[in-house]
Amino acid sequence: MISEITYAGVKDRFVAWELDASNVVGKSVPVKVYQLIGKKGNVDKAMMQTIDAYEKGLHAYRNREWDQSVAFFNQALAKIPDDPPPG
Repeated sequence: MISEITYAGVKDRFVAWELDASNVVGKSVPVKVYQLIGKKGNVDKAMMQTIDAYEKGLHAYRNREWDQSVAFFNQALAKIPDDPPPG
């Protein structure tokens, strides 16, 4: 896991997906944490599609668009059934 600050420094070279936002001592706003997936250009198409669907699902979930979030999460799970998105 890496923080959003660390990810901001490497996102041009690495692929990651957001896991969650955590409360951190000394911070007034939750900090997003990411799972590092791999170097850009080395992550396969199925994983990139999974990350895209998962991120759309997470966005819909946070906007309380429940049906849409379920549909996107199911798309993500269908891409790589043996490696489900975090959640």
